[in-house]
Amino acid sequence: MIERALLISHLAGFVLLLLDPFCEFLWLRRQGTAREKATSTRVLWVFNRIAPYGYVLLVVSGGFMVARGWDLTSPWILGGFAGYAVVAVAPVLLVRPRGERAERRKAYVGLAGRFGALMFISYAMVLKPSWTVLAWAVAAFAVGSALLATAATGPRPGRRLAARVVFLTAAVVAVSLWRWQASILPPSYAPSGHSGHAGTAGMRSVTDLTQPPTDAPVVPVALTAEVKRVEIGGTAKDAWTYNGTVPGPALRVAVGQRLRVTLNNRLPEPTTIHWHGVLVPNADDGVAGVTQDAVPPGGQGVYDFVATHPGTYWYHSHANPWAQIERGLFGTLVVTPAADAGAAVPAGQDHVIALHSWGGAQAFNDSTRPEPIAATPGQPVRLRFVNTGSARQRLSISGAPFTVAAFDSGPVHGAQPLGASRVDVAGSGRVDLLTTLAAGQELDVEAGGTTLRVVTPGSRLAVPPAKDFRLLDAMAYGSPAGTTPLPPPDRSWNLRIDESMGFFDGRLTPLYRINGTLFPNGEMLMVEQGKTYDLTFDNHSDDDHPMHLHGHLFQVMKVNGKAGTGSPLIVDNVNVGPHDKVTIRFTADNPGIWMAHCHNLPHAAAGMDLMVGYEGVTSPFRAGRDTVNRPE
Repeated sequence: MIERALLISHLAGFVLLLLDPFCEFLWLRRQGTAREKATSTRVLWVFNRIAPYGYVLLVVSGGFMVARGWDLTSPWILGGFAGYAVVAVAPVLLVRPRGERAERRKAYVGLAGRFGALMFISYAMVLKPSWTVLAWAVAAFAVGSALLATAATGPRPGRRLAARVVFLTAAVVAVSLWRWQASILPPSYAPSGHSGHAGTAGMRSVTDLTQPPTDAPVVPVALTAEVKRVEIGGTAKDAWTYNGTVPGPALRVAVGQRLRVTLNNRLPEPTTIHWHGVLVPNADDGVAGVTQDAVPPGGQGVYDFVATHPGTYWYHSHANPWAQIERGLFGTLVVTPAADAGAAVPAGQDHVIALHSWGGAQAFNDSTRPEPIAATPGQPVRLRFVNTGSARQRLSISGAPFTVAAFDSGPVHGAQPLGASRVDVAGSGRVDLLTTLAAGQELDVEAGGTTLRVVTPGSRLAVPPAKDFRLLDAMAYGSPAGTTPLPPPDRSWNLRIDESMGFFDGRLTPLYRINGTLFPNGEMLMVEQGKTYDLTFDNHSDDDHPMHLHGHLFQVMKVNGKAGTGSPLIVDNVNVGPHDKVTIRFTADNPGIWMAHCHNLPHAAAGMDLMVGYEGVTSPFRAGRDTVNRPE
């Protein structure tokens, strides 16, 4: 009932705003004419006095709506404010006011004042959608009314007008400077929120959460992060590379083997390696300022962990990752089943393909014109696609039957053969395809205008019409038979995502808040080992948000209230579409302090991050300008 009353009040205020300029100009047009005493003119006089109070009704109802969780920064609402500009100009063109020049000038100035006040209200809502909007809006309304009432009357009206314009401009500038200054992060801060507890009795540091001793065979790898001149798609560029290539070396280990990676930093800034989706001990997670200090230029770091879960993964920097990954600092990692488990796919037909945009062109590994992959007829082929970009990728697959073997590292149970299909891969997500081609068959995979062909001798692909492609619903694919459901959650969190323009760390940028806050000011979600938790991402923005939880696998339970009917969707990354609501469930089985963030890297760099912390775990690391650490 209250929400309905607020919505009606808000819409009524907006209608009054639309009537305001028409009433003003029609009133001036009728002054001095025979129609001035007519009943319609008296009614118009009443509307002329009432309409300006649409500002008050709009912002007061808006303030209550914001306080009750409504999103007044939606582009639809802000677009409505901008559309008022068109409506406000229409009377000037259609209804020219009559009478003295001063009266006409009063009308135009009044219109400008009201429009300026409205823009100020919009500006305030975008920068700070909270109760302070009311104070700013009332001030803007007062300024606009003063402009309307007195700017063109009395002595020296030009100076009076100038004074009010200067006042309004100064108010906007003051608010901007205040918001800019308030957004600047301190020179040193604790991203984990627990640094002050380092060394407290009974607390474990993330630095102690390392790989326990084991007799597992060690696979040593050396990765050198360095700037190298590379060529992709005919374009040469100074890229940031691992071992001189983009992507970096394609690493491959078996379950039970111990991967020991030595990172040598030859870059001009600090860096780390994060093992995306891999269930590593917390100390090896590679998040600068949370689980380690970033490796400085000329320095060396070591990552040491046992591979426990087969699947397709990738590795990348988690120190200033937006810039470093974009420049090429990433590679792939495949964990195969244990050596004695038998290989379902011959080694020569198991391929990993990194999808990355390079100079505006879609690259498959290091080429925007990939060479065809030769397949042996009658033998299975596995294609492991890794989306190393921030945006959702849509794979268009045709030519031969295939199945989806895994999303991220989660296997699909009871996968059914598919014909011409489109399969979405979230930013930072992965998808594994399986196919067996007969002689003369070919499989075609297209993404972003680039096509990869898997061919057999004599194959010739006939691409089906676009209407014949079907978009795969991952929540309904496969079968739940034989799978074990997760227990009910011990606790649930609702994480509301909204968007606006504003300042973050001193720069004007689109902001994507989680429950109204930006990293590092958000709540740390505290969990206990062995318990199960639900997170619901409620997206009130118009963008995709690929949400990634470090150190854990989770099951996607519901999308927009609908539970899955296929194989349980077990992933480490899920795309939350515009205005979608997605619920995930995970078991707290890997102690530490872990990031959960949007893997659209510009969003993460603007504060769309939070922390999941285990009870009793602390971190000694800090981030900020006075440190070597920039986790996002």
